[in-house]
Amino acid sequence: MHKLKAKIASLEKYASAHNLLDKAEALFLRHGGPVARLWLKLSGTARAVVINLLIGLGIGLWLFTQTNSDLIRKAEYNGIDWVLNQYRGSAPAHPERAVPFTFIHVDEETYREWGEPIFTPRDKLAALIRYARENGAASIVVDIALDRPTPDDVPLQEELSSFNQPGNRTHLFQIRTFMAPLEGETGLTRLRTSFLDKTFGLDHPYIHPASSLYNLAEDGVVRHWRVWEPVCHVGKDGAAQPVALPSVQLATLAISHDQYAQLKQTLANQLTPGCDQAVELPDQIFRVDSRLAVHLGGDRIKKTILYSIPWQLKPGESRPQIEWNGTPTPLLTKIPARRIIQQPDLKEDLNGQIVIIGTSHAEARDTHMTPFGEMPGAMIIINAIHSILQHGEIQPPGLLGKLLLQSALIVVMSLIFARWRSLAGAVITYVLIVAAMLPLSLWLFKAGMWLDFALPLLAVQLHQVAKSFHERIDRARQMAQIESNNSSNQEKTA
Repeated sequence: MHKLKAKIASLEKYASAHNLLDKAEALFLRHGGPVARLWLKLSGTARAVVINLLIGLGIGLWLFTQTNSDLIRKAEYNGIDWVLNQYRGSAPAHPERAVPFTFIHVDEETYREWGEPIFTPRDKLAALIRYARENGAASIVVDIALDRPTPDDVPLQEELSSFNQPGNRTHLFQIRTFMAPLEGETGLTRLRTSFLDKTFGLDHPYIHPASSLYNLAEDGVVRHWRVWEPVCHVGKDGAAQPVALPSVQLATLAISHDQYAQLKQTLANQLTPGCDQAVELPDQIFRVDSRLAVHLGGDRIKKTILYSIPWQLKPGESRPQIEWNGTPTPLLTKIPARRIIQQPDLKEDLNGQIVIIGTSHAEARDTHMTPFGEMPGAMIIINAIHSILQHGEIQPPGLLGKLLLQSALIVVMSLIFARWRSLAGAVITYVLIVAAMLPLSLWLFKAGMWLDFALPLLAVQLHQVAKSFHERIDRARQMAQIESNNSSNQEKTA
């Protein structure tokens, strides 16, 4: 008898939420009028479906208004990180849009062999650019700071002058750095002047300044890319004027579709007349083609980097290959810079590829945390370019689409609980979510869509479990009452 009472007490604390619902239902029946009478005509299963819909959709609506809360962001980050790791190293979802990458990196061995220089030697950087250009690269991204002049700048200037030659088709993106306003200052972030600006300016047809800034999440992980940077540039005449620098991934996308001039004009239209005014990022759309469009503002989910190319391979992992110019080609090829310098006549078919020249040695201080762990900044650029070429922006479903899908799932869950109550219903529902919805979410995510349905369904499931506990409490109380009556009858008989 004492064990039964203890069991009742332990169950009661789990059923408190359902007791509140019972009280709310009683109040509704007392004052609900015609709606309450209609409610009484519904079957028990129909009532359960309606209650579950109210709970699930109510939470879904609440989540839609809480996208910037810490709790929702953390859940969002955990979900996206998990999905990304399921597709780590996978083949591109759209092979026809994939472009192979070659990462020429100044690794630890190269850095030490070159004497651990403070600046990457400009003559060697010129040789790396020449190697990529002469071997047919479509685009070269230089992720090495060129803000300050060095005694070896002439070879680099001479190599970059070759981009002026007739017949050149290679584009070069120079990653630029910025200076934030000092305390008390207002206006735009300042673009650090490069020694190359005097020679090539900011409007060269093949040498383009670009940004590689990303939004750092609260946990220090790089998950979201930035579209563009409104900055203040001091020109040759000393005058300051606002300019718009696209992100390197957006610039690459635009050039691959012959839309770079349109992109520059679209961004320039968002600028204020002077450098003393901040620029609000508009929710305007830059449309690349009928399939791809990018919001110049917009929420963080749309700017999620769909990482798929790891820096270091795990045991048993291999690089995916794509069909390129009729030949199976690795999606990513890594070449230490010293190898190219040591073998000036080295030939590699880079025709149409995107080449990134960057650093990976520790002294560069260019390592960042990602959902795949630490990786060099150049590898983040590679993943961002690959992501935008494959998917453009990630497309979360709208509120109506979410609610319709959640409604369908909640109805199915409610029917399952009506058929298999208690723990069996919970287990079957869990298996249903994993077996049916998880593959769908993974497939949609790989196609560039993010489907988040877990929290509303979890709330419905918890409600059903609470209801089950409540029913078990009622049964336990009835059994306790029966045992108490039997004991009383036995005492009277004795």
